[in-house]
Amino acid sequence: MHILTLAFLLISCTGSGTDDTGSCDDSTDGTDGTDGTDGTDGTDGTDGTDGTDGTDGTDGTDGTDGTDGTDGSDGTDTGGGVTDTDGDGLTDAEEAALGTDPNDTDSDDDGYSDGAEVTEGKDPLDPTSVIYLGGWPYFESKDDITDPGFGGSFAIGKRIPRFTALDQHGDTVDIYDFFQQEHVILTWCVTSKPACADIADWLSTESTKAVEDEAWWDPSFVIIPSLVASGDVTWITILHRNDDNDEPTADDLAAWADAHPNPLIPVLNDPDLALTTWIGHEGKFAGNLLDEKLKLETESTGGMHHALNILTLLYTKKK
Repeated sequence: MHILTLAFLLISCTGSGTDDTGSCDDSTDGTDGTDGTDGTDGTDGTDGTDGTDGTDGTDGTDGTDGTDGTDGSDGTDTGGGVTDTDGDGLTDAEEAALGTDPNDTDSDDDGYSDGAEVTEGKDPLDPTSVIYLGGWPYFESKDDITDPGFGGSFAIGKRIPRFTALDQHGDTVDIYDFFQQEHVILTWCVTSKPACADIADWLSTESTKAVEDEAWWDPSFVIIPSLVASGDVTWITILHRNDDNDEPTADDLAAWADAHPNPLIPVLNDPDLALTTWIGHEGKFAGNLLDEKLKLETESTGGMHHALNILTLLYTKKK
């Protein structure tokens, strides 16, 4: 909201007192009685004090009316110059040039704001031109998040390092775009391991048949797929090795997603095993819970019982 302050200067005639005093009026003619003093009509010259009407020149300070120009410079109300009515990061003038709606943050209703799409080189008027084909979240202020880097420690309360990775759609995903998601589960898998496929099938079908005999399983975990489906939990699968024990390619990621379909779960690789190495994950399967600031709430290097147990307790208490 922009508040316009209008300043009004009231200019009065103060150079010389009331009428007949020669102030704003040249009428000391009142001494007319003595003709001889007609000469003192020269005091009409004091009409020059009319020149003090020049103090009307302080009308120039009406120029401070020009600071109504702060109306202009206020940037937020210049007929579209720098006004951003819908708060999407684009000025109204920019929206007019693009053809987007200055009163709608997402003109094409594709889930991404007009400003974010322009930043990422997408078309804010084309619903098929999106930042992530998977519809993953996009956090516009991620560059302001403190990144501990991979030199930091792996411990509860520590934020994971920022990294980018391929997903099953071939997009490069920034992990910090998941900032402010309430609960994030990161799982590490190798495509050839049955345990990884079993949990992926459980999340895809909600059937517990594939996982109920696993050592990490607890019947209370049955609510997890519904939490993922509702968006209360963001589940991210990281495939750090393919069947050949190499870094998974885009094709490997797509094949995994096709075999265990769940459109809500990003499937990422781990370039150069950077994140896997940081965690010290030497096993073949692990999962950890992150909070909305992407800080670790568990620190497992193998298995995922702890992460799922905490998550289940959190949502059980909410009921």
